[in-house]
Amino acid sequence: MRRWPATIRVFLHHEMLCVGCPIAIFHTVADTCDAHDIDRKRFEDDLSDAIRDDDNAAAQPFAGSEYS
Repeated sequence: MRRWPATIRVFLHHEMLCVGCPIAIFHTVADTCDAHDIDRKRFEDDLSDAIRDDDNAAAQPFAGSEYS
């Protein structure tokens, strides 16, 4: 969320409480989807769309990320 702020809206859209959660940093996307009973593929697609559209994504590539 720090690297791609546009992803925050994806978490909120899926009614996840990860924004501001003190343990969010320890969870993977898979952990989060499992905990919230969210379709992982759909969520990852939504994250990818947000990252692609985020103006910061091109300026701050994240090496080794499936979303870079």
